[in-house]
Amino acid sequence: PVEAVKWARVIISTALSNMQHVLVEEFRRKISSESLIEKYAQGLIHLAESLGGAIIVYSKTGRMVPLLSRHRPLTPVYIGSWSRKLMERATIYYGLNPVDLSSKLSETVDYERGVEEVYSKLRDLGVIKIGDIVVKSYSKPVVNQHEIRVEVVV
Repeated sequence: PVEAVKWARVIISTALSNMQHVLVEEFRRKISSESLIEKYAQGLIHLAESLGGAIIVYSKTGRMVPLLSRHRPLTPVYIGSWSRKLMERATIYYGLNPVDLSSKLSETVDYERGVEEVYSKLRDLGVIKIGDIVVKSYSKPVVNQHEIRVEVVV
């Protein structure tokens, strides 16, 4: 089983690296974004791709996970949460890289701090480096507030 998973990973990585942008764009045209949060997710991906930046998202509920994945992002998307269970579920979604912060954060942490903790962990791991462009984001569904910040890593 371990060897089968290793080969499956090689096959998937090869297929994804050869996927043409045209196919992704054609797929995206068929998606209809109805709600504000769906349009927000779509816009977030388009913004990050146009800037050549990575997306950093903090989520308490996991609502953004399928919304981001369905647009087949062509840029790295890092999604962090206080909930280990939510991060485990996020591993099955296309194009998302879960960042588990369950040992560091609780459910009561505010969204701004959550995004900064994801960013800090990625910096510590060397995933993002000086000069990289990052698009930090979170969505507060209860108050229908969505925020995007674009930064250059210094």
